[in-house]
Amino acid sequence: MGDGIQRGERWVVDGFSFWPWLELREDRPSREELHRLLSLTSQHDHSVRENVIVHFVGWAIVFDCMRETGDLDWERWLAESRAVEDLTSWALARMERTLEEATMHEWLDRVEDEDPAVRLAAARGSWKVGDEDVIALLLDQLEREEDDEVKVCLAVNALASLGRTEASRGIERRLWPTVLRALRRVELSKEEEQEAARELYRSYRRWGGWRSRQSAFDRLDRFWRE
Repeated sequence: MGDGIQRGERWVVDGFSFWPWLELREDRPSREELHRLLSLTSQHDHSVRENVIVHFVGWAIVFDCMRETGDLDWERWLAESRAVEDLTSWALARMERTLEEATMHEWLDRVEDEDPAVRLAAARGSWKVGDEDVIALLLDQLEREEDDEVKVCLAVNALASLGRTEASRGIERRLWPTVLRALRRVELSKEEEQEAARELYRSYRRWGGWRSRQSAFDRLDRFWRE
């Protein structure tokens, strides 16, 4: 449940991680494989893939628990898992709920939350989905957003989304003026991020800007890297 973002002195837990969500949807473990994965410990021989999948499955189960209870009371979740007769079925049901398309969209609606820290945490990493509906949601919020940190987060994830999908002409026509206007006007407290936002804006405004674009994205990585 480490996914989230730092906002001042506060760590905001988001919980939804786009990378494992996408990977598990592409390569769902079967019931038989899940049963074996749940029994693995550090004493067992296992492949690199199995190690990764175990962590991804663990995330999917824990995320569903958090979404259901609304808290991080892991001891209660652990007690529940130990009380069930069929652990595989319990884990499979929770994993499948997390992997539903609706789950991602419902959780991403938190970009409209009244708390800017929650909006930040929700938008971060959303570029990985590469979905026009996600880009449209980011742009909807960007058009009414007042917090400059959130503006940068929304703008950067919308831009990065273009590398994951072939956006329609309508989305692109809407994206460029909305994003560039936001990047041109933001005022960030961290000097390095402020300059990176300006550089990112300039990179899309001039020929050959791709040379400095990646550097700008790298300096703004806390807004997009999970």
